[in-house]
Amino acid sequence: MLILKLPSSMPSSLGLAFNSRLSRFWWVFLVTLGVSCQMEPGAIKAPQEEGVYLFFRGTRSKEGVVSQAYYLKHEYISHVALGYWQDGDWVLYHVVNSAQKNDLKKTDFSSFYAPQDLTFAAFGKLRSEIDQVQLQRKIESDFLAGVAFDLQFNLENESTRMYCSEFLVHLLESTHPQFFHYAPIRKKLSGWHAKFLKRDSLDYYPADLLYYDRENVEIVKAIEL
Repeated sequence: MLILKLPSSMPSSLGLAFNSRLSRFWWVFLVTLGVSCQMEPGAIKAPQEEGVYLFFRGTRSKEGVVSQAYYLKHEYISHVALGYWQDGDWVLYHVVNSAQKNDLKKTDFSSFYAPQDLTFAAFGKLRSEIDQVQLQRKIESDFLAGVAFDLQFNLENESTRMYCSEFLVHLLESTHPQFFHYAPIRKKLSGWHAKFLKRDSLDYYPADLLYYDRENVEIVKAIEL
C-alpha cells in the first residue's frame, strides 16, 4: 500500500441545502455515511491493473469533528464506490443523495475524485475470485430499478433505500456470500440525534467498513491531503 502526504491547501466548499434542525442533523450523517462531493483531477491516478475495486474518498467539512464519532476507524473516509474496467474506461457506481429519482449513480474515475475540498483518496482491489460479470449484472439490474438514498438509515428497507456503504454491503453479500458477510455497527444516540430519529441507537455500515476488510480488499493506494 502506498501512502502519500500532500499539503492541505484546498478550500472548503461542500454545502447542502437543508433547513434548520434538519440541516444540522443530515450534515453529520450524510457526510459520514457517504454524501456526494467533487476533487481536483490528477491528484490520484487510476489503477494500473484491471479487476474489481473499491474507491474511497473523504472531504473537509465544518462537521468533521462531530462526524468522526460515526466512523469505524478511519476518520477521513466519508464515501465509497465500486468500479471496474469496462469498454476502455473505469466505471464506478455509488449511491448519493442527489434529490433525483435514482440515487444510484454511474461515473468515471476522475469525476469521482473531483471535489476541491478532498481530504482523502484511496482504492483497493477485491480478491481475484470475484466474478465481475455477476457483479455487473446485479448493478445494472439495480441501476434500472433505481435506488433511493436512505435518509432514515434504516437497514430494514434496504431493498429500496440505501446509502453508499449499505448498497455495497448488499451488493457484495448478495453476489458473493461465500466471501462477504458484514455485521452492522451499533452506535448509541443521544441529544437531538436520538430525538430526530426517534430512537436511542443506530445500526449502520460505516463508510470505512470495507476499507478494513483485509481478507477481501487489498488497499493499493491511499493519499491523505
